[in-house]
Amino acid sequence: MGDSWCYSVFRILWSPVHLSFAAYIFYWSSREAHLPALPYPGPLGVFSTVPLPVIIALCVTQMLCGFSALLGYQTRLMQWLLAFIAVPLFFYSVSHYQNHYGFYLFACFYIALMPSERYYSLDSWIYRLRHGHAAHLEWQGVVASVLPQRLLLMQLSFLYLFAGIAKFSPSWLTLYSTTPEFTYLAQESWHIPLWTWLLEHNLAWIPL
Repeated sequence: MGDSWCYSVFRILWSPVHLSFAAYIFYWSSREAHLPALPYPGPLGVFSTVPLPVIIALCVTQMLCGFSALLGYQTRLMQWLLAFIAVPLFFYSVSHYQNHYGFYLFACFYIALMPSERYYSLDSWIYRLRHGHAAHLEWQGVVASVLPQRLLLMQLSFLYLFAGIAKFSPSWLTLYSTTPEFTYLAQESWHIPLWTWLLEHNLAWIPL
């Protein structure tokens, strides 16, 4: 089976990420459209002025492409469409105070390079009907490049490395202590004295 089988499994597992990303941008845009957009320098400034209906249309399109990729219909086309649609949605999300989707953007382009339609897809089923069982097996057995897989692993390594380094800053957890996530965490009584003590003694940077 080789890497094509692995890519096909990854396509199925990754498809909900496409849907959740589009759904969250849709939700965020509809709830926070009144916030002023952060300006970009130079040509990127166009992403700060994209009308909300255009963003909603891109989100819906991305959801449809995500469903198609999940089913494996026109897989390569859908994967490239998802990658290109992710570009304006990424810059728009950053201009509206969301900045955690850099990995998603890179991953979309790496996935677009993967021949993930050869197993567990409608494309594979259609190919078998059109060309016969022998040709279908030969097509599935074509050696696939591992470059997209290596690029994705490298990007994931960068993500965890630099995210971990950033968490060593005392100011990060001090700022985190004012967020709704920390408030929810602190609802358990034993968390309150622990975090209070760490913050008061400038030890909150220690990863727990």
